[in-house]
Amino acid sequence: MIPQAEMIKKLHAEALQISQNYKNLEGQLLDLLQKLDHHKVHYKMGYKSLFEYCTTCLNLSESTSYSLINVARKSKEVPELKKEIQKGTITLSKAKKITSVIKPENKDQWLELAKTATQNQIEKEVAKVSPKLTLSQELRYIHESKEVKEKVQINKSSPTRVQLQLGISEKVMLKIRRAQDLLSQKRQRPTDLESVLDEVLSFYLEKKDPVEKAKGKLSRKDVNMKDKSVRDSTSTRMERPNSKSVGVKKSVLKNRKPLPAKTKHLLYLKAKGQCTHVNFQGERCKEMRFLDIHHIFPKSKGGGDHLGNLTLLCRGHHRMVHEQKI
Repeated sequence: MIPQAEMIKKLHAEALQISQNYKNLEGQLLDLLQKLDHHKVHYKMGYKSLFEYCTTCLNLSESTSYSLINVARKSKEVPELKKEIQKGTITLSKAKKITSVIKPENKDQWLELAKTATQNQIEKEVAKVSPKLTLSQELRYIHESKEVKEKVQINKSSPTRVQLQLGISEKVMLKIRRAQDLLSQKRQRPTDLESVLDEVLSFYLEKKDPVEKAKGKLSRKDVNMKDKSVRDSTSTRMERPNSKSVGVKKSVLKNRKPLPAKTKHLLYLKAKGQCTHVNFQGERCKEMRFLDIHHIFPKSKGGGDHLGNLTLLCRGHHRMVHEQKI
């Protein structure tokens, strides 16, 4: 039987070795992620973002993926950050906390703090520079039994309550208070903040949601006449994506005529305002933000502007499609 003192010494040595190997692997992962990001490997593999590639393909947790990507990208600007992690003087979690504030001109200050301070102390120092980071934003279901994934529709006998927590500026707070005063005046009774948010958001969605706008415009009898003069600024921006982000020549976008409003409305209704990309597992992308209008058969090769040749793609999948064609 191995004496207890010898066993403890052996386990301690093994723990030190594994810990060092773990730190080395973090450094190797950062190197690899920088290369993956540079060569846009995630697009070639069918993923709309490096984050999705890390969580889905590499099976890393969301928090680990977020930390690795943030630190890897910041290390391009401040290479010393990655070097300290590889040497084991700074942990990945500490490095991630200073990515929002560290720059080439102040790197020595923040690297030294990350080496010597606790995570709580680092958070306090970061908060002094970036006050917005002092309050985390949170949107969660109050009853765990009723918690559901984002954008999944559910039917329940009782309404689900959600708790919202975020920090806002005094300017925004005053706007909310003014809206509360106006709504209270309109209803001739005190109005709570939930009612104010509901009223404001309903008004905004009615005016700006492409799907709701499409329903309203296509239901009018004179839609054909009005579509010629109406310009949907939101979808026009989506149809003209940043040329650098999707690999489209600026000259092509400059000379391209905008799609008729009616075509845009029909497209948004057809796609239900959601990215239409379907992955290898047959799952449709749930993204409903940052949508671009994409020509399935390129317009530069003779593709038309008819509805059958158009689809909605989120910015990530739009980039991916163009990268795969290169």
